Amino acid sequence: MSVPLRVYVVSHERSTLPFCLKSLAVQTIPVTTCLYTNVELKDASNDMAKHCDASFFIRVDDDMYLHPQALAYVARVCSMQPAAPMVAFRLYDTALKTADWCGTVKAYSTEICKDYTFEDPGDWSMDLRFMRYLGGNSMQWQLDESVLGVHANLPKAEYGPYMKKTRERYPQLELAGRYKFWPEFSKFNYSADKQHKHSVKLVTQANTEAKTDFGAFIASQV
Repeated sequence: MSVPLRVYVVSHERSTLPFCLKSLAVQTIPVTTCLYTNVELKDASNDMAKHCDASFFIRVDDDMYLHPQALAYVARVCSMQPAAPMVAFRLYDTALKTADWCGTVKAYSTEICKDYTFEDPGDWSMDLRFMRYLGGNSMQWQLDESVLGVHANLPKAEYGPYMKKTRERYPQLELAGRYKFWPEFSKFNYSADKQHKHSVKLVTQANTEAKTDFGAFIASQV
């Protein structure tokens, strides 16, 4: 494999997609990005593992914004841990205003994933199942406490129809009430450039406050 990292975006054409793609377009290292549109998450993930020509791949949702230096940092971390089956990084949640609770963005080992089939039974446990698979096979995944980006939830007007569709598709889900906190992004109505600058500010502040390795990496690049 000649390249260390590939990025794949899975989108259902939500309004946040342009901002997600904007953040990838301004990364400080050149990384090829592939977009899956209206493809089931498990199908997209299995296709990524099958066709990826890099040592690691990252799956990004269309409501995620990555700091411009995020992929350079991920590439460095993965090069230092080439045998890691997966490395997870935190995201700042704009609804709860924290990175402690929010889900993560992950760098998956292509070699490991080629021997695994991602499954999505409809309970949002796809990555948890993969983690259990790793543990069951004595493979230890890593958590880097660095905050790589922003998890920008949908604007209120778009969130309602999206969750209605989700409930219809996954009736067994008990959806938490966290979205009674409407994200600050729902109030914004300006360009991708301004939204991106705001995301960079949030991520930089979160890493500075937590004294993360990514925070030190950002400071070293100035």
